[in-house]
Amino acid sequence: MLKVIKSKADYTAALASIDRLIALDPEPGTAEADELDVLTVLVKDYETKQFPVQIPDPVEALQFRMEQGGLSQRDLVPFIGSRARVSEVLSRKRPLTLNMLRAIHTGLGIPAAALLRGEEQAVSGDGEEELSRFPIKEMIRRRWLQVPKRASESDLLRALQTYLAPLTVAEKPIQVLTRKTQHERADRPNDRHALMAWTARVIEVARTITPRGRYVPGCLTPEVLRGLVHLSTLDDGPRKAQEYLSKYGITLVVVEHMPQTRLDGAVLFIAPDRPVIALTLRFDRVDNFWFTLLHEIGHLCRDFAEGIDGFFDDLESTSSGDSREEAADAFACDTLIPRAEWDRSPLRDAPNPGYVRDLARRLGIHPAIVAGRVRKERGAYRILTNLLGHGDVRGLFSEELGRASA
Repeated sequence: MLKVIKSKADYTAALASIDRLIALDPEPGTAEADELDVLTVLVKDYETKQFPVQIPDPVEALQFRMEQGGLSQRDLVPFIGSRARVSEVLSRKRPLTLNMLRAIHTGLGIPAAALLRGEEQAVSGDGEEELSRFPIKEMIRRRWLQVPKRASESDLLRALQTYLAPLTVAEKPIQVLTRKTQHERADRPNDRHALMAWTARVIEVARTITPRGRYVPGCLTPEVLRGLVHLSTLDDGPRKAQEYLSKYGITLVVVEHMPQTRLDGAVLFIAPDRPVIALTLRFDRVDNFWFTLLHEIGHLCRDFAEGIDGFFDDLESTSSGDSREEAADAFACDTLIPRAEWDRSPLRDAPNPGYVRDLARRLGIHPAIVAGRVRKERGAYRILTNLLGHGDVRGLFSEELGRASA
């Protein structure tokens, strides 16, 4: 597993891995290319701390190789792209990208360690191409990305790299860059770069919050969960749920979903004992809030022992054939309304609003939860709409959503 470089041995091993990966010349977007990107950031961070002054940067290393081999700018075109681009790189007007670094390392034999030193702006692919993949304008509009009004491409690349750093340097890295340890529930794939931007924001927000308690696996007992669900009867129940979970070391944050994603919630770890549940409130309904929250808690209680670092869920999509998603759905349903109570309720045969209120009163939960269960079980999404608590959730998190959309 990738980790922060803390010793010379770690540093040497990281450089060996970089040499190996550069030799493979992985395609952008592959696990190998993403690993190379992460190692680059880790090596640069270590070298900045260990060698703050005397180490030359990549342009100096390239200039030395040109002098050593009697090379002209024209000789660099095959590795950098054009004579104009070569000139911009040598005059430090254009950053070296990782694609350029790979080509230079392979073609000119410059050690990877020398190329990586001081290179703050290198990201996978050509700079303009990489920027175009991220929803930069939306990130700036929401003030997630802090850049000058007339930011240059280099300014944007630097800001983007800084913004995405939490994805790779957390105590327990969030492997959004490599899907092997990430599970998505979606009928169609979410845009990878938009999901990365959203996840980085979730981590950033979560790190500003200190939970009141320490998370211990198994702490969410049936009794604790009943206490959580009973909060749904309160007008500010969703906000109270945030405070309640904090006592058990679980951070609940709200971050609006990004365009090109269909996301209701996620659960991930930002440290071995720091689980974070993130909700988008894509649908501003009381029933949706509580079902999504309990679905993510279901993943937290059941599924992380399997080596998954994060679950990202579109709860409108089908979970047919996915045992983990079906189990999380069942967990949410049975925690909100115990199966025995549901089976004996007349609602199974008669979706009457009076019966909805009676069951909610008996269980000590919000009527929206019962109405949502009726609609889901019957596949009838035009009934009981006035009981769902439309428009009753987002206002409780207006500050968070205001920052997200500012």
